[in-house]
Amino acid sequence: TVGITPNGGQILNNFDVGNVLNYDPAGDFPSGSTIYVKIIPYNSNGDAAGCNEESFMTETSTSCGAGQTITLSTQTQVNDFISNYCNSFLGNLIIQDDNNGVDNITSLIQLSSLTSIGGYLQISFNNALSNLDSFSYLSSIGGNLSIFNNDVLSNINGLSSLTSIGGNLSIYNSAVLSNVDGFISLDSINGDFYFDGNSTLINVDGLTSLIYVGGNFNLINNSMLSQCCGLNAIMNAEVNG
Repeated sequence: TVGITPNGGQILNNFDVGNVLNYDPAGDFPSGSTIYVKIIPYNSNGDAAGCNEESFMTETSTSCGAGQTITLSTQTQVNDFISNYCNSFLGNLIIQDDNNGVDNITSLIQLSSLTSIGGYLQISFNNALSNLDSFSYLSSIGGNLSIFNNDVLSNINGLSSLTSIGGNLSIYNSAVLSNVDGFISLDSINGDFYFDGNSTLINVDGLTSLIYVGGNFNLINNSMLSQCCGLNAIMNAEVNG
């Protein structure tokens, strides 16, 4: 078993390599990541007992992707992104499933070592993506962050390290997103704030750290939103638009 979290198995999950003394997994491991490996030998008497999991760090890639716009439309493309590019991506990244029933995007765990995006990040039309848990190291986005039309996206908790957005923050038409707790560290948005048509959003408590919005502030058509206590800081701070 090989993964990027303890006992994770995201790279190889309980995979039988056969009767060999060495094995080279397909593709590169994510750069700048801790890789966890557990090897369990076996024979006709069963599995060996007491095998410990080992771990090691892979080298961190330098920044890359300036001027590029990359679209990830399958799970395979998501899995290969870090090994093909780097942890600090200077371009624009679109995660938009082609939704053809083959290799659909269900997890972004292979993006867990991504630390910054220099351009915009768009996450849209992913019919099988339920969370953004993989973005736990993403601290800044230089352009817009747009999240829309993700039918089963129920939480954005994986964005909890994000502190700044250089452009607009737009979340709309998110049918099952009930909160934005993942924005707990977000303190500045240089562009517009735009939440529209999120039919199950019941609170914005995750925005308690937000103290600056450089553009317009739009919180509209969120029919279940009953209170906005999470906006106390920004109400007492600065909205320029």
